[in-house]
Amino acid sequence: MSNIEAVQKYLNKMSGMGFKSTTFLIHKDDVDKVRSLVDKLKEQRLSEEFLKPENTIEEMNRLNLDNKTFSLLHHFGSKASVKAHMSYLKKISAYQSNSQNYIVAQRIHQLDSLILDDIGLHQAIKQTTEKYPFF
Repeated sequence: MSNIEAVQKYLNKMSGMGFKSTTFLIHKDDVDKVRSLVDKLKEQRLSEEFLKPENTIEEMNRLNLDNKTFSLLHHFGSKASVKAHMSYLKKISAYQSNSQNYIVAQRIHQLDSLILDDIGLHQAIKQTTEKYPFF
């Protein structure tokens, strides 16, 4: 996939989630500040919009992880199972922020996003676990 195709795929995906690509004229000294602010707002919006148990269930179904792979993302480690986590998710209506299961949801969401962006599974898991460490 070419860079242009990858960018277009990303823009289409984000557009489908309500994001819009815009152009701003800003002073060169403010570029890093504006980029940082935009990144924070985007991350906040994505977290608010997707970190719901029903969305995590959809992402887990799409990822179709086996227990061994899922255990790399879950705080129970090798004791974690996809079936048990899915059962747990069906029983709750929202995550408690700053909980271990919230971090698991962040990891699943990030992994799903990276896989959709054609990042290999092992590299995606590595990036995901580094970005969202457990306490």
